[in-house]
Amino acid sequence: IQPNATTRPTPKPTFPPQPAANGTSLMHFLLSLSLYLVVTTPCVLAWHVRFGRQSVSATSSKSRLFLESPNEEPRPASLVRNPVVSRRFTLLNAPIVAAIPASLVSLPKSAYAMTADAAKEQWKQSVGVIDAMLSDWSSLKSGDAVRVQLGTQGTTSPLFQIEKAFKVLREESSDIVEFTEASDDFLRLLSAADSMAYSANFAGGSGPPTPPAVYLEKARKEVVELQGIAKTLSSLL
Repeated sequence: IQPNATTRPTPKPTFPPQPAANGTSLMHFLLSLSLYLVVTTPCVLAWHVRFGRQSVSATSSKSRLFLESPNEEPRPASLVRNPVVSRRFTLLNAPIVAAIPASLVSLPKSAYAMTADAAKEQWKQSVGVIDAMLSDWSSLKSGDAVRVQLGTQGTTSPLFQIEKAFKVLREESSDIVEFTEASDDFLRLLSAADSMAYSANFAGGSGPPTPPAVYLEKARKEVVELQGIAKTLSSLL
């Protein structure tokens, strides 16, 4: 005769998470659901592989089998959670688990991408900065002053991280191949001008000193070529 067992009411599961009533976005709900399935499904499958063959479902409410262990007394099966996972559960959840990586990476582009209008505006301001530098180059008294305008020191110049704008603008260009090649040349010249301006800050040394103006002039020549490439890029937009 099976002893009377005090059973506790099964608590209602708190997962999978439900969409919040306060207006939480559907994207957050789907992300939470995906993470829940990533964590729980492998655990359930591992439990099934290890213990599934040792568990037997009760055939009636009056007839219970006991799960025996070599080192302890048998306990009523009614007190042991049945870890058997049906094949139907496994097959139905496998496609969901397989689709999780796609759901995690398929976030809306608006969450992280620059818009075409923003990229065009950044480029327009960048061209203006290059033209202003060459029209009043004598006002740039040091290599740091040049580097600030080039966007390689600080973040105030529109040329700062201009490569991100190029990734958007090449999709808007009339010739994506030519635009890509011209943008690569632009970034190369920008780096060369920055290198010369940086060298102007450390002109001199143990040998005969090289005046900073020499490196600033080299930086100016790089910016002149940069201006020519900028005109090519603008003509493709």
